[in-house]
Amino acid sequence: MGYTHYIYKKPDIEDKTWKLLCEDTKTLLKSADVPLTYVQDEEDKYGYLVSENQINFNGQGKDSHENVYFPKTTSPEESPNSYGKVFSFCKTARKPYDKYVTAFYLLAKFHMQEDITILSDGKVSDWQEGLDLLNNLFEYGATLTEYPEGTFDEEYQKDLDFAEIKFEYHNTISVDEFEKSL
Repeated sequence: MGYTHYIYKKPDIEDKTWKLLCEDTKTLLKSADVPLTYVQDEEDKYGYLVSENQINFNGQGKDSHENVYFPKTTSPEESPNSYGKVFSFCKTARKPYDKYVTAFYLLAKFHMQEDITILSDGKVSDWQEGLDLLNNLFEYGATLTEYPEGTFDEEYQKDLDFAEIKFEYHNTISVDEFEKSL
């Protein structure tokens, strides 16, 4: 299949969580040092899309592969698994925009917590650029730690992230303060 990241998320993201995730995602993607694009109405658009109902971005030209398509609300055709989460994935083939994909998925984990599970063909070392990017832009104190050999059993622990993902307490505004600033 190629180098891919896999996501299981709750079908609907709460409004407050979505607003905060979108604001952080805009900050992240504005910092991009690689050209980004997204697909809308079957046409390539330059930049990225962060809207009231989706987050959508990809690399550009030869540095593109698959879009990150992350909807606020999942279509009714997509059935949740036994944990109440729907599946999606993004194959990046380790192209330069991958660091923004991994940083974005870590942002989603920060804001959504147990409502999202992240799996990846990569190891923690493959996520280092995204982790560094996240920690340079935000004061979330994100860390990733490989599970000890033999701990992760995909058949048994289907709702467990690919690595232990932790965030220290951070210095951000509260949801109420954020909403007042809008």
